[in-house]
Amino acid sequence: MDIDVATVAWIAYLAPLVGLLLIALGGSRLPSRAGSLLACLAMLVAFGAAVVTLLGWNALDEPDGAVVSTAWTWLSSGSFRVPFDIYVDPLSIWMLLVVTGVGFLIHVYSLGYMAHDPQLRRFMAYLNLFVFSMLTLVLAGNLVFLLVGWGLVGMASYLLIGFWHDRPTATAAAKKAFIVNAIGDVSIMLGIFLIFRETGALRFGEVFDKLPNAVDSGSGLAFMTCLLLLGGALAKSAQLPLHTWLPDAMEGPTPVSALIHAATMVTAGVYAISRFHPVFDLSRDAQILTMVIGGVTLLVAGFTALAQTDIKRVIAYSTMSQIGYMFVAAGIGAYHAAMFHLMTHAFFKALLFLGAGIVIHALGDEQDIRRMGGLKRHMPKTYWLFMVASLALAGVIPFAGFFSKDEILNFTLAAGQEYGAWAYAVYGMGVLGAILTGIYGFRLVFLVFHGEESELVARYGRGEVVHHGHATNEHGEAPLSMLWPVLVLGLLTVVGGLIAIPGVNGIPHDFLNAAGAAPLREGMESAEFGVAEQWTLAIAVGLGAAALGLATAFTLWGRGVAFSRERALGRLAGRLEPIAQNAFYFDEFYDRVFSRPAQGLATALRRTEESATAPMLEEVTVAARDSGRGISFTQVGLVRVYAFGTALAMLAVVAAFVWIGGS
Repeated sequence: MDIDVATVAWIAYLAPLVGLLLIALGGSRLPSRAGSLLACLAMLVAFGAAVVTLLGWNALDEPDGAVVSTAWTWLSSGSFRVPFDIYVDPLSIWMLLVVTGVGFLIHVYSLGYMAHDPQLRRFMAYLNLFVFSMLTLVLAGNLVFLLVGWGLVGMASYLLIGFWHDRPTATAAAKKAFIVNAIGDVSIMLGIFLIFRETGALRFGEVFDKLPNAVDSGSGLAFMTCLLLLGGALAKSAQLPLHTWLPDAMEGPTPVSALIHAATMVTAGVYAISRFHPVFDLSRDAQILTMVIGGVTLLVAGFTALAQTDIKRVIAYSTMSQIGYMFVAAGIGAYHAAMFHLMTHAFFKALLFLGAGIVIHALGDEQDIRRMGGLKRHMPKTYWLFMVASLALAGVIPFAGFFSKDEILNFTLAAGQEYGAWAYAVYGMGVLGAILTGIYGFRLVFLVFHGEESELVARYGRGEVVHHGHATNEHGEAPLSMLWPVLVLGLLTVVGGLIAIPGVNGIPHDFLNAAGAAPLREGMESAEFGVAEQWTLAIAVGLGAAALGLATAFTLWGRGVAFSRERALGRLAGRLEPIAQNAFYFDEFYDRVFSRPAQGLATALRRTEESATAPMLEEVTVAARDSGRGISFTQVGLVRVYAFGTALAMLAVVAAFVWIGGS
C-alpha cells in the first residue's frame, strides 16, 4: 500500500493543535483527567503518524530531495507569495520522530507528576502548544513559517516556565527566558531578511538552489548572514553568551524541564544550523566560530555543573554542555553527527530529568542534593535507570551517548585536515569536557543515591515525607504513569546508539545525507583514518574519559561531602567552587553592563519628568481648565441661544467673504 507522505506528515503536525483546541474549547466543562488524556492521545496520534511518515519516505522510489505540500497561500501581493506549506525530508522526519516520541512519553509522565495540580488541564494544553510550536519550526516549508515556529516556541516556553505564576522566581525566570530569546529572535530574523534580499525566495528548495549564485563563498555577506543565524541558534540552544536563561528555567515543573532540554526548545538551534547548512558552508570563518563557541560552552557548562547543589540545575548545565558538542559537530560540517547526538541526548537527558522528578516528589519537592543520600535502598528502579542515563551521558559503551558523542570527537579530530589548530583545540576541549561529564554525572549519583541517608531520606523511608497527594506503587517510587515512560526511555538509552553499529556513520549518515547535509566536506574522510581506527579511538577515548571522570567523582564524593573536603582534590575544588557556583559570573556581568545602566537611565528620565515635564504639563492643565471655565457661561442648555450664536457665526463668515471680495 502506497503511503502519502505529505498527508501523514500533516496529521503528525496538526494532532497536537487539535488536542490543544479541544481542551481549550471544552474549558471547565471538560474534566481535568479527560483533558489530560486527550492531550496524551493527540501526542500518540502525532508519534504514530511520524512513524508512518518515516515508513512512507523509505518506500519512495527516489527518496532524495524533499516532499513539499501546500495547504493554502497565506499571503499574496503581486508576485510575492507566502504559502502555508510543510517541507518533509530526512532532517524534518528525524526531528518529527524525536519531538513526538519523547514528547509523548513526557506527556504521559505528567499525568502522574501533576496529578493533583488544580491546573492540570491548562498544563497539558500548554504541553500540546509547545509540541505544536516545535513542529511548526521543524516542518516549516519556508522562511516565514520557520520564524513563526521560532516565535511560538519562545511563547510556549514562557507559559510553561512561568506555569506556577504565583511564585515570583517562576515569573522572573519566564521573563528572563523570553527576553534573552527575543535577542536571538531579532538576530535570526535579520539573517533571514538577508537571505531573502539576496535570493528573492522564501521556500527552502528555491533558496538553496539560488544561494550559490547569490552569495559568494567566503564573502563578508556570507559571514554576516551566518553570524545572524548563529545568534538566533545560540539563544534558543543556550550557548555562550546567550545561555543564562536556561538554569533559571528549572523553576518550571520537571516535565517542562525535560521537554525543553530533551526534545524541543534547546535543540532548535542545532536544527536551524543543520537546516541552513548551505549557508554555513559558504563561510569557513562562521563554521570555525560555531565550533569554538560549542567547545567553550561545553567546558564552561561542565565546570559549572560541578558545584551546583540543585539536582535540576546540574542536569540543566549538562544540557548546555551536550548541546555544545552538537554545535562542534555542526561547525565542522558533520551535521549528521550533530543530529545523531541530538537524538541520543533526547533519550538520556529526558531520562535524567524524569528520574530526578521521581526523586523530587518522593522527597516532598526537595531539590537540594545536600539533603539527599542513600536513596538507592529505597528507590532501586529509579537508581538503576538514573545510573543508565549517567553512563550514557558519560559516553560509556554500549550506551547511546557513547556512539554519538565519541563520533563527534572522532570527526573533530579528522577535521584537523581542513581546520588545522582550531579543530585540534576544540577536540581537546571535547575530551576534557567528557572527563568533566563523568565527574559531575557521577557526583550526582553518589550524593543522591549513595552514602549515608540524610534526615529527610530517613523520614521518607519511614513514610513521614509529605508526597503532595501523589500516589506511590508498592515499591514506594512513583505511580505507574510516571514509571513506565522512564522505563521506555531507559530502554532507548541502552539500544538507541546501536543504529550506528554498521560503521561510525551508520544509519544517521545514510538517512540524513539524503537531505543534502553532507557529513563532512570532501577530503576530511581519509583512508588513513578508516572505520577500524575510528572505533578503536572512540572506545579508548570514551572509556578513558568516563573512567577518569568516575574515579575522580568517587575520590571526591564517594564517601560523602564531608570526606571530600579532606582530600587534596576536594580542597582544590573548594577554591574553584565560588566561580562554578556563580556560573562564571555571567549574570553579574550582564547586571552591571546592561541592567544597572538601563535602570539608571530610567531613573534619570523619571526625575527629569518630575522636575521639568510634569510642572509644564501641570501648567497646560491649569490653563485648559481656566479657559474652560471662562467660556462655560455660554453653555446654558437653551436651543435659542445656540441658534443665535450659530447665526452670528454665519454672518461673520459672510461678512469676511464680502470684505475680502471687495478688497
